[in-house]
Amino acid sequence: MSQCEYFKSCVDHAPDEVPALNYMVENATEVTLATMRRNCAGLDAWAKAKGYEKDARVGLTLKNDPYVSYHSSRYNNQICYFLKWSAIEFIWLPKLKFQGLRPKG
Repeated sequence: MSQCEYFKSCVDHAPDEVPALNYMVENATEVTLATMRRNCAGLDAWAKAKGYEKDARVGLTLKNDPYVSYHSSRYNNQICYFLKWSAIEFIWLPKLKFQGLRPKG
């Protein structure tokens, strides 16, 4: 499988998209940060935008944040990866699989 790209967060979903989001969350399997990094393009840029550091000596990193969890699941019958951060799911889908879906923006 090719690397996944950031799709959107749960708060960016329209009401008719909520069933796919609920299915994704209810059928998720926890994965490691290493798995997320292998499969999700732009994860480090996402983390930097949220204020995370790359070096724990400088500040909080994704790896050291006990309140972030990482998951794999299916979203609209496509494999996906997502992380939970501040009770918000941020979703990555395979490249070129957004067709017919509404990404943010």
